[in-house]
Amino acid sequence: EISSRLMAVLANEGALIVEEGIAQDFSNIDIVQISGYGFPRWRGGPMQYANETGWDKTAKMMKAIADENPGSWRLAALDK
Repeated sequence: EISSRLMAVLANEGALIVEEGIAQDFSNIDIVQISGYGFPRWRGGPMQYANETGWDKTAKMMKAIADENPGSWRLAALDK
């Protein structure tokens, strides 16, 4: 559950970065996570993880996290 929550937060933040126009697409987010932050390259990045597990599952987890901490999180449109 811990890793699912962490990945949901990373994917949500990545989606917000794309929504805001800071990054062009999700692959840019994964490249930065892998090359810049040392995310394990064999995992493909948080956006790849969300694609593999399903954006609906990621969005549901992120909504639960946001509901536990009102005002702390802004939800991205994770219905990709």
